[in-house]
Amino acid sequence: MRRFFLLLFLLLYSSAIRAAETTDVFPDPSRFPLPEAYKPNVEFWTRVYGEFHDNQMVIHDARNINIILDVVEVPEDNLLRSAAHLNVKHRLEEIRKVLLELQADPTAYNKSADHRKFYDLYKDIHDPNKFRNAAENLRIQQGIRDRFENGLVQMTRYLDEIKKVMVDEGVPEEIAYLPLVESSFNNQSVSKTRAAGIWQFMSGTARFYMNVNRDVDERLDPYISSRAAAKYLKRSYTMFGNWPVAIMSYNHGQQGIYKAIQTVGSSEFMDILNNYDGRLFGFASRNFYGEFLAACRVMHDADKYFGSLNYGKPLLFDSIKLSQSLSTSLLLEHADLTKEELRTYNPALQSNVLFSRRAIPAGYTLRLPQGRFPNLVDFIAKLRTNEPVHSKPPVEVASNTIPKTKKATSAAATPATYVVRHGDTLFGISKKFDLSVAEIRKLNGMNHSHIFPGQKLVIGRN
Repeated sequence: MRRFFLLLFLLLYSSAIRAAETTDVFPDPSRFPLPEAYKPNVEFWTRVYGEFHDNQMVIHDARNINIILDVVEVPEDNLLRSAAHLNVKHRLEEIRKVLLELQADPTAYNKSADHRKFYDLYKDIHDPNKFRNAAENLRIQQGIRDRFENGLVQMTRYLDEIKKVMVDEGVPEEIAYLPLVESSFNNQSVSKTRAAGIWQFMSGTARFYMNVNRDVDERLDPYISSRAAAKYLKRSYTMFGNWPVAIMSYNHGQQGIYKAIQTVGSSEFMDILNNYDGRLFGFASRNFYGEFLAACRVMHDADKYFGSLNYGKPLLFDSIKLSQSLSTSLLLEHADLTKEELRTYNPALQSNVLFSRRAIPAGYTLRLPQGRFPNLVDFIAKLRTNEPVHSKPPVEVASNTIPKTKKATSAAATPATYVVRHGDTLFGISKKFDLSVAEIRKLNGMNHSHIFPGQKLVIGRN
């Protein structure tokens, strides 16, 4: 009897342990599952974010992503980077040569330390062409540990408000961590393809959700762009039915994923990954969901990877929606603000506004340091006494909430759109509106010509 109770106790205890482990999984696996076959991808990106520093170049097999053949360090001094990258490429060619030699003669594993190392790395792979395939799929990945650490410190300035936005838009709050992948929460980040802000919106896509013009670029505003991202991802979830594919669409595009689903005949994440080989469906699209899961994992265990971090304090502010344009120079002079402070609280303002070449536009929600002005409405009203008299006195509305995004509008123009129908082609649409295909692609931030029924395309200005 005693043995029976001992066994029962051990069984209950082990079940409790497993339950505790399950509830501690982040993000929630019921919404963000990790398929067994996809675990190597997440493990690879976990190392990229939490182990490899920014000056380390990881040479790995893009197909067998968890096989790392070498890690090459490069000087942190930018002046030496070009020479360093030549060394990395030289090392990559050395590795490729060894792999091809192993393909030609597997018994050559004793030829050098590299031969033995690479042979052992692939010993559990039984494809007879494994070394040739590896030589053709070598890839260099820069470490991101230092950038990721800075992103965690920067993240906490905005995170509470961004989580509120996600919940408000009906999106899981874990999505708030996706900018760790996109930009490391650098709201001034601009990519080679001109994607901007913490969510890296292209201008064509952004104009469906935000203002992007010569006065403001709301892609650079962490709060407004977060609401735009939430709307985009919620639409993706509605279209595709699960969060892994919705997140993948944030990289590959909704129309790209739509085409993948039509080709494969399934909207399941692993079905698309295993069976779709579209020309534009490359390494980045295949790994974007894995990067998100890895970023969540490293963020959740930040103390394990980075020790104690000095997290940034939340950015606190009061805000007011301007009923009329406001002189930047007057604001800087009377609010005791520097241009850098104004940019910190209002990152969407373009340089010609910050440097007083143009006024802060009407309709803009201006943010100022919290508590600096007991009555923000009165302060702006008094400030306007130094401006030319308006025919009607402006009515200002103070607020401490984040404005909701809407389709971009301006006094000069609003986007004219066309809803794609069955049978449409981008070429046919271009002829209908007297535009070139290149112009439509540029207006919509597209790097391809794939469209799908129901898609809204910007085709000019009203």
